[in-house]
Amino acid sequence: MGRVKPRRGFSLIEALVALAIVALTMTVGMSLLAQQSGIARRVRAHQEAMQLVESALEGVRAGEYPLTSGRIQLPADSIETDALVLWMEVIPRAEPPQLFEVLVEARYVVGPRTLRRGVRTMVWRSP
Repeated sequence: MGRVKPRRGFSLIEALVALAIVALTMTVGMSLLAQQSGIARRVRAHQEAMQLVESALEGVRAGEYPLTSGRIQLPADSIETDALVLWMEVIPRAEPPQLFEVLVEARYVVGPRTLRRGVRTMVWRSP
């Protein structure tokens, strides 16, 4: 009887399955790579908005902005975001006197999304 030689190499089906797995992996990797720039831009916009909000709160504490009841728009220049608007809302508290609740909020557009970041705090002004 003759000896049967073992097969060497891959069959056509095994090669096609491996090729399909590689193609699927490459497709997922490329889509993640394409989204990376949008994600990075959104993160930079969040950081910039929070810096502007914190700067506005420091201005409130320093007395640059009046603590009058109501909602006002603050000046804001932005590099990373489109249509950035910075708002400050002041709510006077009855007790103790000269205590104010202050909300500073940034609304901005990154790509197709409108986003908000804000901080609410209490500020006391001496009479």
